[in-house]
Amino acid sequence: MKNLIKKIENNIDLKNIYNKILNYLSKRNYSEEKLIQKIINLKKYYPLSQRYKNYNKENAKIAISLIKEYGFLNEKEYTRNLLNFLINKKDGLGRIRQKMLNRLIKKDIIEKTINEFRKKFKRDLTRIIELTKLKREQLRKKYKNDWKKIVQINNKLYLFLQQKGYEWDEITEILNTKL
Repeated sequence: MKNLIKKIENNIDLKNIYNKILNYLSKRNYSEEKLIQKIINLKKYYPLSQRYKNYNKENAKIAISLIKEYGFLNEKEYTRNLLNFLINKKDGLGRIRQKMLNRLIKKDIIEKTINEFRKKFKRDLTRIIELTKLKREQLRKKYKNDWKKIVQINNKLYLFLQQKGYEWDEITEILNTKL
């Protein structure tokens, strides 16, 4: 760790990258890959600037390793917090997984976190059941005179829940409840 600190103190580019990453992390949490991508993109956003000339993946990884040692970046904790935040919305685990992948979180960390969540908690579906009930009533009002469309309401609700990221067993549980 002391070698790493000296290396960053002696190299002005590493010091700037280190400070830039700390600046990003002071505003919100990021995954390691997303931080690297943001550092590399600075060179693209400011192509004429000499300051960002040595902002590359290797230098970013060096700065991130020191930040990890200080405990400012913990991808597992970030994934758990993100899961807890997203689970309170009306999205299913499939949609949450996709949102995490879009934030460049490593796939193995995502799967491990979601599996831990499944083992610890039984998913509370009351909010999505209420939303589905509301959606069914809206569709019935919309198609009250068209009997072909009324028959298709369950298919539409299935697609609606599937787009929300719910899995087959959750969808059948939601649709089989008295709506």
